Amino acid sequence: MDRKYETSFRQKRFRLFENFGSYVLPEDSTTHWEREIRLEFIDDRGKPLYRVPQVAGIEDLLRAVEYQTSEIDEFLNSLVKSPA
Repeated sequence: MDRKYETSFRQKRFRLFENFGSYVLPEDSTTHWEREIRLEFIDDRGKPLYRVPQVAGIEDLLRAVEYQTSEIDEFLNSLVKSPA
């Protein structure tokens, strides 16, 4: 797991993150990796209360959150505005 993003909205707490897991198939002894994006309702201590099922849009939500929290817009604007 790389990063976890947590926020509150309408008095509910949420956590959004990417999770990686692996498993080995006995027939070929090859390790296979799975990637899952999770959106969870959590309590005040961070304990998961409910995991939202995998639906279209959760990956887009994660990418949007990553983009917003990276502050890349500010960085790019500072490059454009800085004197040469």
